[in-house]
Amino acid sequence: MTIKIDFDKLEKQFPKAYFDFASGCVEPGYDDKPVILANWNHVSDKVFDNLEKKGFSCEWSDEWITCDSCYKVFRSSPSSYSWQMSGIIRDGGALCLECLDPWEYYQFLENNPKQAVTWPIAEKYSPTEYGYTLVQSDYENGFHPGQNSDPKEILSGALKQNPNGKFLFVMDGQGQFDIEFSLYIRNNESEE
Repeated sequence: MTIKIDFDKLEKQFPKAYFDFASGCVEPGYDDKPVILANWNHVSDKVFDNLEKKGFSCEWSDEWITCDSCYKVFRSSPSSYSWQMSGIIRDGGALCLECLDPWEYYQFLENNPKQAVTWPIAEKYSPTEYGYTLVQSDYENGFHPGQNSDPKEILSGALKQNPNGKFLFVMDGQGQFDIEFSLYIRNNESEE
């Protein structure tokens, strides 16, 4: 089914909306249908409603990003306290959960206490299937007493025990005031 919209006309009518179009959506929990990104503050409710009736998903352009490979969109801003990104943004580009190379991404994150694999990525591409073994889970960092796990200290201690180790942090969950994460190590026999 092809939906035709005159974007030139829309852009002339609402020049401050800054429309962008994506062929679909790859965010978990959303329908994979054509998406129009815009600043909807500058578009009439009638036009917004008509676009949705025609089958488009109308989303805010500052909350979504387009995958550089499949040209579908995924969220880049939280929709809830527990939300975690289902893709990656790095080196000026973005890749969705379906298009990223997990092996390359995991190697990129090794021994970095400031970045972790988000749960949607780890759920789809289990680190254990890519040559990693769980070292420890149930780390917590947050607002409440006892939630004081520090990735820098954890990595430092792990590297003291295994100076050649390739460690990977994985976000297991997050809330309004805390995060939960695990530490993995790459197996020595894993491919380079």
